[in-house]
Amino acid sequence: MAAASSCRCSSVVFVGNIPYHAGEEELRAACEEIGPVVSLRVATDEGTARPRGFAFVEYLDDETALSACRNLHGRALRGRQLRVDLARPPATMTPTPTRSTGPSAPRTPRTPRRCSRRAPGPAAPSRRTWRG
Repeated sequence: MAAASSCRCSSVVFVGNIPYHAGEEELRAACEEIGPVVSLRVATDEGTARPRGFAFVEYLDDETALSACRNLHGRALRGRQLRVDLARPPATMTPTPTRSTGPSAPRTPRTPRRCSRRAPGPAAPSRRTWRG
């Protein structure tokens, strides 16, 4: 049982490098050659609703998903080789480290930055001196 808990098995497969002009039906037909597809989700851009070039395909079981990884990876679809792998769970948000050590830590004062421009005013004296 310990081996089963460390297994990275999933019935969901990531399919990448999909041609933008390939239709969802064409992708579904290619994936169904391996086994029955439960769901197919093609990622689209929120603003333009155009496909982003990857999709998630859910199969009935882990074995079919593994078979899809072996048999569809590298297969050409409209001139592009598909990249197929088991889908990973979404990454959890981790807080980014802050500069302070806690909420009550004092802030270190910053030194003022020097401006590259000079303030308007009288011109600096010339280095040349008149000898007469």
